[in-house]
Amino acid sequence: MLLALMQCLVVSALMLHFRLRYEKERVSNKSTYWLFFELLWRDYFKFVGLKYGNSIFHLEGISEKVRNGWR
Repeated sequence: MLLALMQCLVVSALMLHFRLRYEKERVSNKSTYWLFFELLWRDYFKFVGLKYGNSIFHLEGISEKVRNGWR
């Protein structure tokens, strides 16, 4: 599990490096921005999932606040 997590981080770091190099050599555009955004989003949810486990799928979520009904 930890090895797989470390490999994903390496891929994210390499992609960030290649993105920055591409933007320096050519041009920054919406595609390079969204590539960075999607990698950041993926890593954020990966760490939230590791920290909170299955509670991210519960109705009350990670806040642990019990709600009355759906509202």
